[in-house]
Amino acid sequence: DTKYSLGKKAQETSTFFDGTTGWQITNGSLAEMNEAQKKSVREMIFHELPNLLGLIGSPTVSYQGKSGENDVLIFGLGDQSVRLHIDSTGQAVKLAYHGTMGDIEETLSDYREIGGVKMPYRLSLTRNGQQYLDAQITEAKANTNPSLERLAQKP
Repeated sequence: DTKYSLGKKAQETSTFFDGTTGWQITNGSLAEMNEAQKKSVREMIFHELPNLLGLIGSPTVSYQGKSGENDVLIFGLGDQSVRLHIDSTGQAVKLAYHGTMGDIEETLSDYREIGGVKMPYRLSLTRNGQQYLDAQITEAKANTNPSLERLAQKP
């Protein structure tokens, strides 16, 4: 579930996707996912930091070397790959990948603990070298014991 505002415009989105079936509710309106949306969600899931670090989908992981002071790991799964930059304290500071929107770089900072896991509260994205998003997370909650059956039920 995501709630966000862009200026005066607020939006609430709930998404369910189990790898095959998916739907999304945006501001109360339910819609089934088409195949293009499912492909996009699969990419998005692969690119998310907790999924990379949890090795979700069993990606291959290799050490690419240094980029400045950071170590760079390559995560690969099928035709997708992500370059993860890790600083000297062990924090992920950047993800770089090619997605449906082009070449993406995510810069991560302002780590805080959520449900026992440190997550970035500041996110900056560039798409094809141009600033795309600069976001500050104001609240995050962890669902530590989700029920797939409950989550899969459409409201």
